[in-house]
Amino acid sequence: MKQFILISFLSVFVLACGETTEEIETTIESSNYTGIEIVDSIMYDYLGEAELWDVSPDGNKLLLRDWQRKEFLIINTEGELINSFIKDGDVMDNPGFLLMAASFHDNETILAGSVKGIFFFSLPGELIRKVNFTDIPEVNIFYTSAGFHFQNVELNGNNYLLGPAITPNEFTKMEQDYYKTRKSISMIDLDSGKIEGIINLEPDSRFFDGKVYEMSHVYTYFKMVDDKLWVVHAGDPRLLVYEMKEPFAKVMDIPLNLIGLNYPEGVPPQAAEPRSISMDSSIGGVKGIQIVGDKVALLYYQGMKQEVKDEIEPLWSTDQEKASELWQIAAEKVEYRVQVFDKEGNFEGDFVLPKTFRPYVFIGTEDGSLWLSKAANEEEEEDFVTFYKAKLVKD
Repeated sequence: MKQFILISFLSVFVLACGETTEEIETTIESSNYTGIEIVDSIMYDYLGEAELWDVSPDGNKLLLRDWQRKEFLIINTEGELINSFIKDGDVMDNPGFLLMAASFHDNETILAGSVKGIFFFSLPGELIRKVNFTDIPEVNIFYTSAGFHFQNVELNGNNYLLGPAITPNEFTKMEQDYYKTRKSISMIDLDSGKIEGIINLEPDSRFFDGKVYEMSHVYTYFKMVDDKLWVVHAGDPRLLVYEMKEPFAKVMDIPLNLIGLNYPEGVPPQAAEPRSISMDSSIGGVKGIQIVGDKVALLYYQGMKQEVKDEIEPLWSTDQEKASELWQIAAEKVEYRVQVFDKEGNFEGDFVLPKTFRPYVFIGTEDGSLWLSKAANEEEEEDFVTFYKAKLVKD
């Protein structure tokens, strides 16, 4: 690896501005984890946008993705290229648009899941295996956020992948029955290719208020933690934990106090667009869940206040340059934050994710590492990309 850099960041005491005195005191008294410390950096010479998508189970390899070149790259922790391959065009092993970010299935195998099936590639890019779906998946959106991958799970002696909601629903978002019947997670049988939906919204979910919600609101993040399935819906302030066996009974329901989060509101059915599928990046909500050693970390975005967006909205049709400037100023004031829990569901801290890092790269590993990516240099184009191995810091 490159020579390591050590950086510690401001504690939640400084970053909790805007809260009441009582809220600040409560947050400080209950906070053990107050920031992120970089323990190593990896610089890879590369002219282009190579995003970090995953880290191998042994921690020795990084999987990168160049969207423009449609290239997968595997580098080691010294910043050296091990292999790369491109899957493009009308070829049988091109997975096409991915349902989730590609990941390491094991140290020597890349997993890429799309509407065409589940593809397993060797590091040089040779197709090892493909699992075809028995039914055509229903896809509302492709979600390739780094660190949010298909999860391997064994159940009743069979091997499955847990993935996003892709089972058909006969109802639309305009109907309350959609929310009642929606399966939040898909379980894919790796032997048969059968897709089964699991985990309904809880009966007291905020989404059962008669309003219409978009994908930005109901999107589900999940992670296997030991033998339990931890689940959080993007716009719902609760962390849910289920047994990873049928009937998937709920064992924990943890209320979330996410600092400064402007929870997205639904709209009355008469005001909704029936056929729209929206993932509004300005909307606040949970953006990821990761295992970091013996801790569980949630990444969340506070979201831009609706009144701010309403003030800027009219300018887009009359003065786009001014609207863009005001939008950028407003966006700079909105934070990504991290909230930490132990595996028993006890709250252990909340802090701002520094703007040093790209907010959509947030990868935790069981050895206690947190992998991040350097934010883009707005001043000049760099001919390298930088990734960080970090750890959570206690006060």
